[in-house]
Amino acid sequence: MSSAKSTKGNFKEFSNRIDAAVDTIKDSKDTVFCVSHIDADGLTSAGIIGKALHRANIPYHIRCVRQLELPIISELSMLKDVKTILFTDLGGGQLEGINKYLSDKEIIILDHHPVLAKPEFESLVHVNPFEFNYDGANQISGAGLSYFFAKKLGSKNVDSASIAVVGALADRQDKGEKNSLISLNQKIVEDGLKAGVLEAKLDIRLFGRETRPIYQALEYTTDPFLPGLTGDGDMCIRFMRDTGIPQQRGDTWRTIQDLNTDERRMLVEGLITYGLKMGMTAQESQSILGWVYNLPNEQTGTLLRDAREFGSLLNSCGRLKASGIAIGICMGERKFLLQEAEEIMHAYRIKISKSLEIINQDSEHLKEYSNLILFDGRNIIDDTMIGTVTSIAISSKRFIDKNKPLVGIAISEDGTVKISSRGTTKLIKQGLDLGLGLREAVESIGSEAEGGGHNIAAGARVPQGTEMLLIENLNAVLEKQLHPKEEKPSEPKKKAPKPKTPTQKSKTTAKKKPKSTKSTTKKSSK
Repeated sequence: MSSAKSTKGNFKEFSNRIDAAVDTIKDSKDTVFCVSHIDADGLTSAGIIGKALHRANIPYHIRCVRQLELPIISELSMLKDVKTILFTDLGGGQLEGINKYLSDKEIIILDHHPVLAKPEFESLVHVNPFEFNYDGANQISGAGLSYFFAKKLGSKNVDSASIAVVGALADRQDKGEKNSLISLNQKIVEDGLKAGVLEAKLDIRLFGRETRPIYQALEYTTDPFLPGLTGDGDMCIRFMRDTGIPQQRGDTWRTIQDLNTDERRMLVEGLITYGLKMGMTAQESQSILGWVYNLPNEQTGTLLRDAREFGSLLNSCGRLKASGIAIGICMGERKFLLQEAEEIMHAYRIKISKSLEIINQDSEHLKEYSNLILFDGRNIIDDTMIGTVTSIAISSKRFIDKNKPLVGIAISEDGTVKISSRGTTKLIKQGLDLGLGLREAVESIGSEAEGGGHNIAAGARVPQGTEMLLIENLNAVLEKQLHPKEEKPSEPKKKAPKPKTPTQKSKTTAKKKPKSTKSTTKKSSK
């Protein structure tokens, strides 16, 4: 299947496949085992499914994983009392392993990632948007697929439309005009508006619109990246002072939501003018105004009110091994869970800030290739952070001006090396497809590791000792994508060096003994 942007999808056939998936479990009295990813899209997917199964009185169990590897699939085959397994936001890239170990069970896969091989077996219902001419990178997320499934299972589940929007935004699918959601995602937005669980409007796109002082919202905003303001609190305070907009009401700091119409206009005009002076294009500077999505039933001033902030909260929980808290919040639990999640997010932000300081200030760990920029985070950044760090960093002027994708590497607890790559919309238009590029590069190193993902964001896991060869091969693959007219005669593929054994590991290698040098993930390595 191609990962190119679709023009018009086949909604009827898509709906029929959703119907087939629902028919598999709608009358079930047995436990449905749901497996999902730990990122915000995976967590919202799991929450939507959990709430729907609970309402349908269908017993269920949810497990979230960083990546779906063969050992995990093998474990699932040993669940003798489980007849049905439902994969959300993953599974499509592991069809061979699922076919090998789980063909005796009823399998449902709701995954929005591109699939190359497509082995089928009788007890499998696979819902993938690319099969119906929808682009899973921009038009529907894992949470969106879970929403359509839940809505078909029970009409009350239309109230999960807001959670599906959170998942889509967390997966950076706001690629429409003025950062709007499009296609199947827009259908979900319309459901949410009708159900009264969602609000959508053009407004100032700053992170922390409801929860942070305006100067802090400017400081923490990375999309769009505001040169001279993003990451610099003192400059943001000075900028706000120059606008003449009161930053405080008494002793209380004001937020974006506290601004009246005239103040909003003054802030937008000030930011656009500032952006142009700092070298931003007119389109870049005007992108400060775009579509925002709110959850009106959530308490004002909380992280759950703005859909993008909601997604950030969930992502921090998943990355710091608190997926249960995140799923509980998605299913409607609040009370103590929200407070715990906020504390987790605070800790996560501190870790991310420290990681960004390294990538922004320490050139020693950056290496520029002809077609990519490598951030070597081995032994200095947790592998659970590398995807988020590269996502934020690619938005900065430092990397955008290079017009090359950013690739980060970090060592995992099991001794493998995680690769996370991020591109830009401009690069996609030039032919970049990181998902295909990583798959090809991984295959060329001759190991059993796998990689893949979307055109703009993809990842892999490889045996330690092969990561630098992978980067070289990826650079060569990207040369073909980005400069097809300049393509040079192919050179013999380099063979991968033998992966390091525990006795060969250097002092800088992760301390834990690798359980395996294999990895079968295509999705969750991002």
